[in-house]
Amino acid sequence: MEQNLLVISVVMVVIPVLILYGGQRQRVTLYKKLHRRQRSARGMSNELIQSLVGKQCDISTGPFGESFKKVEVVAVADNWINVRNGQRERLINSDFITSIKTVKQK
Repeated sequence: MEQNLLVISVVMVVIPVLILYGGQRQRVTLYKKLHRRQRSARGMSNELIQSLVGKQCDISTGPFGESFKKVEVVAVADNWINVRNGQRERLINSDFITSIKTVKQK
């Protein structure tokens, strides 16, 4: 009887510890993966975009974002790009830009 009680009490202590430790381990792994992904997705550097001021470009913000065709890069400040398409001006956050392609002016 005492052995059964001892086994039950050990199981009641060990199982919650294993569950908590396993959950902690998953959280640490998930945090590391997220942190690694954030480090790799820094966005475009302002120095590169600054060299495109005054040029016509096609700007893409990824497959689910917006694409800007034949826009003129007017100014770059912090992580924002001011672009003009005809009379309309827009601000684009450079953190979300995936590609920029220069277009020949006609």
